[in-house]
Amino acid sequence: MGKSSVIEKRAVCILEQNWRQKVGKVLHKNYKLVTHLYFALMLVLYIGYILVESYKQNKSEQWISKVNITQEDIQSISLVGTWTSSIEVMFLALFIMISSIVLIFYPRNKKVLMYLLLIHLALFIAILLASYTLTFITPLPIGNLTQLLITPIFLLVIISTYLGFIRIKEVFQSFQRS
Repeated sequence: MGKSSVIEKRAVCILEQNWRQKVGKVLHKNYKLVTHLYFALMLVLYIGYILVESYKQNKSEQWISKVNITQEDIQSISLVGTWTSSIEVMFLALFIMISSIVLIFYPRNKKVLMYLLLIHLALFIAILLASYTLTFITPLPIGNLTQLLITPIFLLVIISTYLGFIRIKEVFQSFQRS
């Protein structure tokens, strides 16, 4: 490996650290704004998901009552399924993006990591309560209303477990030092 190759790798490393620090500072200064935007986007996606699910439920009753389903009906069924899947993917992608940003820029900051967990816990509880309430107002079953949360909750459990292991490791290391 040549001297210029080592210098290039070192320069890339320094640039990466500088970029990470700058982004971290911007996020730290604007964490309330980022949190509010995130919360609002997640709720908008959830509302959109409920609207599409409600539309799908209404249309499915029409499709079931038909003897012959036309090509137009098949395209409509496919389109509604695509919209539902797209919203699910956007919801999950937003969750993963925010979680990744926090885990990348604040891997050792317990306060920020707990904030991430609490924000998601509050969001998911709000959505679960809204889903439960909507079961009394709409004909949608609770499973359809909460399906959006299955993967994010599973990932949140994994993140919580990871944070728990980090905490146990720190406690164990502090005992070894003393």
